Amino acid sequence: MASPIRWFRKHSQVLIVVFGVMLMAIFGLGSVLSGLNPGDLVRRGEESNEVVAEWAQGEFKRNDLAEMRQRHFDALRLLNQLEQNAINQNDGKSVPVFAQRIAPIIRPGEKPNSNNLDEQMMNRYLLAKRAEEEGLVVNERMVYVYIAQFAGDIPVTRDLLKQL
Repeated sequence: MASPIRWFRKHSQVLIVVFGVMLMAIFGLGSVLSGLNPGDLVRRGEESNEVVAEWAQGEFKRNDLAEMRQRHFDALRLLNQLEQNAINQNDGKSVPVFAQRIAPIIRPGEKPNSNNLDEQMMNRYLLAKRAEEEGLVVNERMVYVYIAQFAGDIPVTRDLLKQL
């Protein structure tokens, strides 16, 4: 009777190559595959959302500032679009805008600096919180009146705002 190890001896080179390739794949791709674990992705997202400023009533996280910056730019684009629509409907003549414009955090020709942007967004937020504490409340009707000043004679409705 032949030894059962004889088969392993006969195919040893092939087995070494196969196991070697498997070990390389495990060590090479193991870190990539473990990085796809949903728990790790959540943890990495939480780590990158660090607290950038704190005060007595709260804190700013990096994602909060990014969201506030995005809303700021969205508001500017909306007002510019409303004004442009009013000009187009008025045969190219400019429409007098009675409302004070939102001061952009990046002025034309200015190089954006992330520290300055973050500081300006925090200052604006804190001023808004202070105004709220003092009793200044802006309701939905006031927002529509403000936006309507940029729209000229165009009736501002929820549908128009959604489209823009």
